Amino acid sequence: MTTSKAKKAAKKKQKVKKVLGNRSSTKASAANRTARGTLIGKVATQSTLWNSVPAIKNTGTDVMTAGAKIDADDKNIAQIELELSTARSGKEQDLVAFDSKFDIFVNTVEDNVTDPKQMQELAVDPLVGTKYPFAAPLGLTATSDPTLHDISVRVKKAPGMSRCLIEVSSDATMATGVKQFPGDGLRQTMGPFNPGTYYLHACHTRSSERSAFTDVVTIIVK
Repeated sequence: MTTSKAKKAAKKKQKVKKVLGNRSSTKASAANRTARGTLIGKVATQSTLWNSVPAIKNTGTDVMTAGAKIDADDKNIAQIELELSTARSGKEQDLVAFDSKFDIFVNTVEDNVTDPKQMQELAVDPLVGTKYPFAAPLGLTATSDPTLHDISVRVKKAPGMSRCLIEVSSDATMATGVKQFPGDGLRQTMGPFNPGTYYLHACHTRSSERSAFTDVVTIIVK
């Protein structure tokens, strides 16, 4: 065999493709890993290469051991989750039982105390009304009916507030020509208005007090 032929034969021999194994499908889930370890134990151990190539046997045995550990982990987790579910169910029942018994206790305390101090001495908090700060409305929206030429306003109230004052003007600064809507509700309508651009804002009212006004909103009456 000439040297050139020998080189060609060597190159041809080198071009034999290496067979690659699929790793991703096995690593897709814990169950797949466990199943692969079991499959190696059933199938691979019957292969002639298993006993003739020590590296295959050793690394394969490692995979079987690791797969068995994952299977044990899954079974342990399943048991813990079952116990956790049972514990949570028991807690929900205990919460209901506590609330029922606490209501009875508070009722009994209410029937026997004469002032808040006595109630506190029995470890019960006296019920007090919630006082909200005198906050401005959270905003407002306005619409106009092109047939009626009116303006309808909806005020988004602050917590605890229910009454409001709505003002409208053709002056964007709200410094001149200001008119007040007639009511004090959160939804009010007034009109008719002459066609043009109008500006509105609103504040909450309480007795003679007024909160700060909202930002000015623009509406066009056609």
